[in-house]
Amino acid sequence: MALLLNAGMGEIHAQATKADPVDVQGWMSLGLNHNIGKKWKLEMDVQSRYFNNIQNYSGTYLSAGVQRKLSKHFDLTGEYRLAMVQQGNYNRFSGGLLCDYKWKNWELGGRALILNQIQDFDDAARPDQSEGYWRVRVQAKYKINKRLDVYASVEPIMKFGADFVVDNWRDEFGVKWQIKKGLKLNPYFIYRPDYGKASYNRLFYIYGLQLDYSIR
Repeated sequence: MALLLNAGMGEIHAQATKADPVDVQGWMSLGLNHNIGKKWKLEMDVQSRYFNNIQNYSGTYLSAGVQRKLSKHFDLTGEYRLAMVQQGNYNRFSGGLLCDYKWKNWELGGRALILNQIQDFDDAARPDQSEGYWRVRVQAKYKINKRLDVYASVEPIMKFGADFVVDNWRDEFGVKWQIKKGLKLNPYFIYRPDYGKASYNRLFYIYGLQLDYSIR
């Protein structure tokens, strides 16, 4: 991870602006999930983000969610997230459908979400403090052995009422390593073009590290 971060920082030297619209970010997070019976799953997550080539603290994100199994391949999901960032706090509510299909060492998955984000501070540049999004993710995961998986996914994020159909896009590649029973380490990389700015496009290179603990 240190080598990857140094490589990205060596190539890019500025926060995303109109003059230099590329930035490197770092996301570090801890997750906890608990299965309740055969159909319910609770999830909690805390994440810290850094921007400006991972030199400045961006904010902390607290999430709590639930999943409900509908059938062998489909689940319902819902989540609340509190984002405590530099400008103020954002409250985000989301709900949607998950699906997965396993074949030999492969696992194919999909996710469709609708989100509503509300900021609890005044912003004169935004007459509407509430924004709606919908996003669709397709993912493929391959099990190398009992402890190690690799995965890749694509996910367009669309904003309701925006000038462009796609607000931003996420291409993600990662590895999931089972350190011990119930504990997984997930280093990942996200290539994220952002088309949400009216006057210019931004590009983010995101290096992330997630530690997940499962309670069965």
